[in-house]
Formats: sequence, structure tokens, C-alpha cells
Amino acid sequence: MTSAASIQSKYLEILGNSPYIRSVRKPGRTIIGMETYVYNVVVGSVNSLTLNTDVQAFLETQSDSDFVLSYLSACVNITANGDMKSNRNLTLQIQDTSTGKLFFNAPTVMTLVAGGGGFPFIFPAPRVVNANATLLFTVRNRDATQNYNQAFLSLGGTRIFYAG
Repeated sequence: MTSAASIQSKYLEILGNSPYIRSVRKPGRTIIGMETYVYNVVVGSVNSLTLNTDVQAFLETQSDSDFVLSYLSACVNITANGDMKSNRNLTLQIQDTSTGKLFFNAPTVMTLVAGGGGFPFIFPAPRVVNANATLLFTVRNRDATQNYNQAFLSLGGTRIFYAG
């Protein structure tokens, strides 16, 4: 009879050697676990997304694993506890403050980089966020006729755990 531990070990060996994971794994490190994971961040508070105002929020990633970002989705609400709407006329910039790297060369309309209508934006290549990183999200409302309460973002991907 095959044990659960040997099945898990074989699974990690196969998945860990896939072209996708090989493209993001740290050289010389042994993968001991992987799991699908979603980080969520809320940017703003009641009526905080007003015209041409930058609103920011931070997200701390887990300290025990790298995060391979595969997709990003976002929505906004106009009224407190109101319906969620597509990304509307907001721009987004994400910065990994631990490395200083920006995700986009300039603040970008959220629909272009965070999907719309309930469908996420799937990154053309995986983006690795190191363990214990701090991400800074900056959202700006470009809509001259509408203020928004909050922007909600979900970052989906895979957590990779390494030995030692």
C-alpha cells in the first residue's frame, strides 16, 4: 500500500520539476511544499477614493514561503457595503518595497491589469514575491463624476515552501 507521505513526495517531485515551477524556483533549494493561495487587500475606506487622490494600502506576505503571483483581480464599491463594480476609472500601481521594484512602469488603469467583469487578469509569466515582502498598493480615482469607497484586490497564485 502506498502511503500518503510517498504520494505527497512524488507529487512535489513532479510539480517541482514542471517548466512553470522550474522557471521560478530558487536554484539549489529543495521544495518541501506548495499550495494554492490568495492574498486579499482592501485599499481605502468610506468615500476615500475621491478624484485624483492617491489612496494606499500595504500587504505583508507570509514569512515562511515565496509567493508566485499568477493572477490579479479587482473591484470597487460606490457605497458602503454596496454592490461590487468592475474596476471603473481607477489606476493601480504595486510596489514591492523590499526590493523597490514596481509592477508597472506607470500607474495603469485597473481593467488592463486586474481584469474586469469578474474575470481576473492572468499574468503572461509568473511573478515571484519573496517571503516576508511588503507590497504597497496605490489606487487613484480618475473619474470626475464619481467617488468610490474602496478597491478590493485579490492576488492569486502558489506559495512555495523550501527546506531550511
